[in-house]
Amino acid sequence: MNAITTPTKQQPVSAKADDLIAAGYKWNDTFSLWFGGKGYSRVLNADGKPANAEGDFWKKYGMLASQYSGEQLPLQVLQSNAGFYIGT
Repeated sequence: MNAITTPTKQQPVSAKADDLIAAGYKWNDTFSLWFGGKGYSRVLNADGKPANAEGDFWKKYGMLASQYSGEQLPLQVLQSNAGFYIGT
């Protein structure tokens, strides 16, 4: 591996990783996913397969509510005096 393809601490090390880097994908340690495509619109798992829309990255529920109360409250567009926001 050369400096361009040297993996970060969590990036998978494989021939597939080299192929993804050559195709313009970038590894994201925070999410453990590959991001690529125009505007990083394509998301792949560590093995190079498309990320599942039902996976952890695509949560449809409020993260804080889930962590602190165990409830899965659906995300929705809400409004306050400051404007609109996405929350529970």
